[in-house]
Amino acid sequence: MPRRGEAAPSGPGCPLCPAGISPAPRERGRAPDSLIDLFAFLSVARGREEERPIPRTRGTLLPVTRRLLFALVALALVFSACAYESAGTTTTSIIDPADVAPPTGPADIVFRDQMTDGAGVVVDSVTLPSPGFVVLYGDEGGSPGAVIGATQIISAGVIANVPVSFFVPIEANTVVHAQVHVDIDRDEAFTYEPPDAFIDLPGTLANGEVAAAEATVTLLAPISPAAVTFAEQRTLGQVVEVLAVELPSPGFVVIREDDFGEAGRILGTSDLLPAGTSSDVPVTLNRALTISAVLYASLYIDRDGDGSLALGPDEVDQIAQGPDGMVATVGVPITVVPLAPTELAAVDQESEGAEVVAIATVPAPGFLVLRADDGGAPGAVLAVSSLLALGSTDVTLTLDPAIEADTTFWLTIFIDFNGDGEFDDSDPVGITGGGESAETSILVTLPVPEEPADGS
Repeated sequence: MPRRGEAAPSGPGCPLCPAGISPAPRERGRAPDSLIDLFAFLSVARGREEERPIPRTRGTLLPVTRRLLFALVALALVFSACAYESAGTTTTSIIDPADVAPPTGPADIVFRDQMTDGAGVVVDSVTLPSPGFVVLYGDEGGSPGAVIGATQIISAGVIANVPVSFFVPIEANTVVHAQVHVDIDRDEAFTYEPPDAFIDLPGTLANGEVAAAEATVTLLAPISPAAVTFAEQRTLGQVVEVLAVELPSPGFVVIREDDFGEAGRILGTSDLLPAGTSSDVPVTLNRALTISAVLYASLYIDRDGDGSLALGPDEVDQIAQGPDGMVATVGVPITVVPLAPTELAAVDQESEGAEVVAIATVPAPGFLVLRADDGGAPGAVLAVSSLLALGSTDVTLTLDPAIEADTTFWLTIFIDFNGDGEFDDSDPVGITGGGESAETSILVTLPVPEEPADGS
């Protein structure tokens, strides 16, 4: 042991190792690799201990071999410390990922011109290197202005068709700027200090520029308030009439069939109607009705302004809404008044001058009408039958006054279109099974007087 004030003897490379004993060569900073290293060291030390005479000292409590063992263990620990001391130390720092700012690039955005109802827009595509947002800016002289909208948090990656709402709906056509922002503080909320101090920084393109785009946003035509008046009516099956239409912007009246109490398939569409009020709007059906049914009249708005009605998932034309937010649709019973098949059987006939007879077959209640001849065409009405029931009827028409000479007449079958039981100018002519008018001319002749038997 060294005396006080003296340097401690040392083995090669270790100031604390016993003379002649050195740690096995090893890499810097390594402690004994295994028990093998430790036992090797102990074996050397024990061999040297056995070569020396062991003095006996009064007061020794432990056998020499046990004392030697403790000494060797202590020496091994000192040796390990020496190896560590001689090699120096290496420090490794562990960085918390939460302390590392998320990457802002590469990011990208695709934003095209579009039409909107004013509540928001749709960004075609967004690429985010880490979670973030799409932020909308107003336009100030061609550059981004105030923040006017933002998404909720969006996960990293490529996302298509991203809807972005405006904080306040826009009321006019405008240019909108869209930018990618990264959730720097990881609070999943877009954070900024107006007007332009951003906590959540803009995302950047691969070249380091801000990932931004701009688009012209055009307002769609309004769909409310609208109203439609559609009343129960009789039709020949080809046209129905809508009494009144109130539109907030140009649009159409659409007639739809009944689908278990709901408006179903489209049967016909009106011409384009202007904004405001239109009355007595006729709608021609794509295919004539053959039976009575409930039909619906619905109003649609020409939102893209192209003058035609286009419906589908990718189209913007939309059904109009009333002041209450309900769709502008009304359903009513429609009575189909058939004109065919109507058949008329009448031939030239001899008469006393007071009657004309014929057989009329009608698909709906109607009338047989006798008219004068006007240069080879039907003229003034001379006689009208009573209301004919559905089916065939033998009809006799009375002439008043009776004719005094052979005369040509016209017989025509009319259908009681309005159902009032009275013949009028609104009643249409019946149609035969061949598609012709149920009408014909006949010659009514007076009987030839018999000559007296005596020839006088």
